[in-house]
Amino acid sequence: MKRKKLSWVFLGLSCLGFLMPKITYADSFPIIPPGFETKWDINTKGSSISRTFSASIDHSYDFGLSFHLTDEAVALAELRKIIGDGGVQYWPKDPSNQKPVQVNTVDEQRLALEGVKAGIYVVKHVQPGITIPIHIKIEMLNDNKSKQKTTIFDEIVNTTGADSWGTRDISRNIASVHLSPGEYIVNLTTTEETALPAWVDTYFYVGGRFFK
Repeated sequence: MKRKKLSWVFLGLSCLGFLMPKITYADSFPIIPPGFETKWDINTKGSSISRTFSASIDHSYDFGLSFHLTDEAVALAELRKIIGDGGVQYWPKDPSNQKPVQVNTVDEQRLALEGVKAGIYVVKHVQPGITIPIHIKIEMLNDNKSKQKTTIFDEIVNTTGADSWGTRDISRNIASVHLSPGEYIVNLTTTEETALPAWVDTYFYVGGRFFK
């Protein structure tokens, strides 16, 4: 299924799993790349999921949500009204200068992204859709036998908008985190209720832009 590329690219969802109420350590670790996707009901506050995985390369990994249409009678446009679209703007963090940065050329795009990395600008979706707050915590498993862990990332992220889509699904980034090769556990929890229609199934994914 071909996807349109937007501000982030999600590739290689190949390993489907099932929602588990609690996982401490798995017997085996899915190796990334290519990535995996796991069904997760995010409608209720406090819904949580944990997955272990193995990062095989030193790279940035994408953690996100994907929304799948389950009713053939519903068009993708209806899902976009809820989740939002992929257009983004770059806004100054300075509260006294609340006008989006004009980005019309490749050079202006490069400067805007550099500004985001430097903490000068923030990225906002033009059509953000419904906000879904997610608490995401990523820990490296230093020693599987003693269960020692090192926290790599621990934030509540107010997810908005869309970052890629297929013919019957939309993906939304939660966080992109640089990881060294090793074994990890990621824990996610919803912090608010999210009233999605019955014709939407939600998934958690780990993937990224992996080029040879």
